[in-house]
Amino acid sequence: MKKATEVVGLLVLLHGAIGLIHAWTGWFGYWGPVRRLPFLEGHEGSAHFAMVLAGLVLLSVPTIVGDALQRRAPARPISGADPARRG
Repeated sequence: MKKATEVVGLLVLLHGAIGLIHAWTGWFGYWGPVRRLPFLEGHEGSAHFAMVLAGLVLLSVPTIVGDALQRRAPARPISGADPARRG
């Protein structure tokens, strides 16, 4: 799941970055899904910037969540399953 989230994050980041390059320079004319959405007309730059931010979040979340789960205290064993209590 971690790799899938990172791949999606990378794709979203690349689409957003290439969309910003297109908005600033005019390169990559037919790239990106944002230009095909009619409700974003006139707000393409903001939408691409939001895609860059969303891509960065998707790239960093698996690492943050994984580190938090490793620091979490271990779960208590179910009663009767604790080998130290067996006599």
